[in-house]
Amino acid sequence: MIKGVDEPVFSFFPELSDLATGEKKGLLLSHVLTMSLGLKWVEAVPDNEGNNDEGRMHMARDPARYVLSLPTAAPPGQEFFYNTGALTLLSAIMRKATGRPLDEFARSALFEPLGITDWKWLRYKGDSDAGGGLRLKPRDMVAIGQLVLAGAAGTASGSSRRRGSTPR
Repeated sequence: MIKGVDEPVFSFFPELSDLATGEKKGLLLSHVLTMSLGLKWVEAVPDNEGNNDEGRMHMARDPARYVLSLPTAAPPGQEFFYNTGALTLLSAIMRKATGRPLDEFARSALFEPLGITDWKWLRYKGDSDAGGGLRLKPRDMVAIGQLVLAGAAGTASGSSRRRGSTPR
């Protein structure tokens, strides 16, 4: 559904092409995944609650537009900076690529094949809150972690994990 991590971010957001200027033209999915977008972002911390980009993004009519409209602070791919906006973009990209919100896609492509049945994923403005809205039991987090450590050989649907068995 997604060709690879070198897909341009704006290919998922043609309606935001007016924001694809300067260094932003080079934004790739890999920059979203590694939080190296190079956008100026002020993350929510206790001493700036209510005066940060995370809060402003959640109040924005279009959160993806808000994130992608921020000025650049560094060339894409050069610096890691924790950015909840990147996770918001990722959730929207998954919805656009799969035709389903991230939580629905994860249910059928990851959770059900791994035998994970007790989970909750909060949504914000129609998209799954990839920046902190997922609720899982620790044992289910371990199953996903083991899948990642194993290199996610194949897909989650290739897993034979069932409740009560030890994850591979």
